Amino acid sequence: MVANLAFVEAEASAYMRAQPHASIDICLSIFGAFSFSAPAPLTVGVAHALRSGGLLAMTFRKSDTTDMVFILQRR
Repeated sequence: MVANLAFVEAEASAYMRAQPHASIDICLSIFGAFSFSAPAPLTVGVAHALRSGGLLAMTFRKSDTTDMVFILQRR
């Protein structure tokens, strides 16, 4: 068990929008919501919840043998 760690099952964009503004340090999507839904609503939610300097890290399948990793930092 890891202290202060919780797993939440929720619709990602609504969950992120419901978080206090600038309250999250990192958002990690490993073949997750960014792969299976329209990115605009989730991007807005993540931008709301990430603190300045916070990171959004995403992985995507490029081909059968290659994955891509994107890391964005909130200004």
